[in-house]
Amino acid sequence: MECSEARPGCAQCGLGITASPNPDGTLSFNVATLDAALNSDFSGVLGFFQSANSWGQEFKTMLNNAGTSSTNGIVALAQKSNSSVEKNLAAVPHPA
Repeated sequence: MECSEARPGCAQCGLGITASPNPDGTLSFNVATLDAALNSDFSGVLGFFQSANSWGQEFKTMLNNAGTSSTNGIVALAQKSNSSVEKNLAAVPHPA
């Protein structure tokens, strides 16, 4: 979903953060917009990323859950799968 400056209630828009409409999850930053937001409301921008139940905290939780700190995270599951494949490949006899 692309974030538009005109979209009401879109906090990221006022910070110059745009999410790509593509499924790759790309985020882009408009430096001038972010700089203006930081200069006009530094504590508000800080709160967006750090306050309890903020977008930043939810994003951090999502990243932590996707990583290796969660046994069901996508990275942890990929590591387990790779280990299993490597183990199976190592068990296959190789011709001399």
